[in-house]
Amino acid sequence: MLAVGFAVGLLAGFFGIGGGFQVVPALLFVGGLPITAAIGSSLPVVFAFGFATASSYALAGKMAWIIAIEYMVGGAAGGYLGILAMRRLAQREELSSRLFAALLAVVAVYVIAINATAFGH
Repeated sequence: MLAVGFAVGLLAGFFGIGGGFQVVPALLFVGGLPITAAIGSSLPVVFAFGFATASSYALAGKMAWIIAIEYMVGGAAGGYLGILAMRRLAQREELSSRLFAALLAVVAVYVIAINATAFGH
């Protein structure tokens, strides 16, 4: 798990992408956790990645503070609603896993489409 955590942290720091998209699948497949435990366990990890990366960017003067604060407020509100939704889905592990997989697939297609457009392919 230490090596996987290192790899996820490296990717999150390098690409600036949310560690949760990497941590949850790692905890599911490498750690063998159920989806709700993987999501819950990923949150402190994502906080650590985010704090380290955000501190680095802030110290380098590369932080758009107003936008960051707006996202944090929106994220806190969305997180609260997500908690309510997860409480309802906690007993439905299979549905939770399918929803997470669908979200990953949508994000993957989006990233591929954006990069194909950006590079003219």
